[in-house]
Amino acid sequence: MQKKRRKKKSKIFTIVLIIIGLYAFFALARQQREINHLRTQKTNYEEKIQQAKQEIVSIENSLKNATSNENIEKMAREKLRMIHADEIIFIDIGKTED
Repeated sequence: MQKKRRKKKSKIFTIVLIIIGLYAFFALARQQREINHLRTQKTNYEEKIQQAKQEIVSIENSLKNATSNENIEKMAREKLRMIHADEIIFIDIGKTED
């Protein structure tokens, strides 16, 4: 009689251990997938940060250059099509703009 109880308790204990083991395995697998996903996100965000830093440096350099008279004049000529008072503009009629 006691052997049957021991076998029954042993089987129940084994089943419980297997269930706990399976749960732990699947929980760890899920966490590992989540960790990999978060690492990928971290890498993407770090790349975006680097791009933003490079853009900031580029903009700062543009601002530094924009304060010189030569660069102001260049920008006025190119973007606003301004000229000096004593200059004459010749327009090529045969030229087509793309």
